[in-house]
Amino acid sequence: MPLISVGDAMAQAIARVDELRAASPRRVRVRLTTHFGDLEPGLIISARIASKSNPELEAQNDLGVRHVAFNELDARAGELVGLVKEAAAEIEAAVANAPPPGPRSSAELKDMHVTALYEDTIAATYEAITGAVTPVKAQSEAELSPGVVREALVVGASRFIGMAVVTGRMESNYATEILQEEIRHQRRLLADVVPTDAQVH
Repeated sequence: MPLISVGDAMAQAIARVDELRAASPRRVRVRLTTHFGDLEPGLIISARIASKSNPELEAQNDLGVRHVAFNELDARAGELVGLVKEAAAEIEAAVANAPPPGPRSSAELKDMHVTALYEDTIAATYEAITGAVTPVKAQSEAELSPGVVREALVVGASRFIGMAVVTGRMESNYATEILQEEIRHQRRLLADVVPTDAQVH
């Protein structure tokens, strides 16, 4: 496989994410996130489709996730586009093969539609923020340590959350619960998908 820089590989992978989402009838979303902390630092590629039924939700459990350790990223940069495609294809196949739900009332069907729109809004918000943060992070890391940059990103994101909570008239306790649950979810996700030998599987 020809050598490619991590920057070029990330750009190609992000472009493929957009292409896959546009081509997918169910709007598959693929996230590229970095992880630091207790588990092995690395790049996480995770795919998801907003479920319209419990079987679709359950079918996606433990699927559509790939991990590349940072110490392997230079050597494996050329694999990123393929890993994005693999993760998306795995989730699309899981949803396509999920058993059909039982009959529902019109009210339940409406609720599932609202849930799907809600999930799409979450995904669009995440993608917009991530897209805006990526160049800021890259520029800041030229002059600041990674730890300082991460803290600044968290404070900036918290400021946005605070504004959304106040303008949306949401209870601060509820917003805190949402944030804590998301942190727990990310930790569970990473604990499940980061293998001890740092290999993608």
